[in-house]
Amino acid sequence: MTHSLSTLLRPRLKKQLGVLLVSATLLTAPLLSFAEPDAKTQSEITQLLQFIGHSDCSFIRNNKNHDADEAVEHIQKKYEHFYEDIDTAEKFIEVSATGSLISRKPYYIDCPGQERQTSSAWLNSQLAEIRAKSKSDS
Repeated sequence: MTHSLSTLLRPRLKKQLGVLLVSATLLTAPLLSFAEPDAKTQSEITQLLQFIGHSDCSFIRNNKNHDADEAVEHIQKKYEHFYEDIDTAEKFIEVSATGSLISRKPYYIDCPGQERQTSSAWLNSQLAEIRAKSKSDS
């Protein structure tokens, strides 16, 4: 039984390619570091989720009304999905609580006694209050 030169070299070539891929991955891994929220940011995000959960507002997502519990559940799922991309509370709002990634429609908030507003404006306003309170407590 005779083997061609290419047949004999294939296993060796595959092994060398494997070593090359592993080396390339190890060399580029530091460049692919993921963002994650620090403790202060995590605290702000937690406070925003609590704010949503304790509100009497209606959340409009893709033209459907949702109560506060449903909104928190949905936003929390998006946050968990995009966790490694979120390193600030602003990024949390942008990625998890601003609008639909599929339909591209913004989320809206209807609160009693207030005009309808985007969830982005509503949450960024609350974030500013959280930070102002944090500064005054310091």
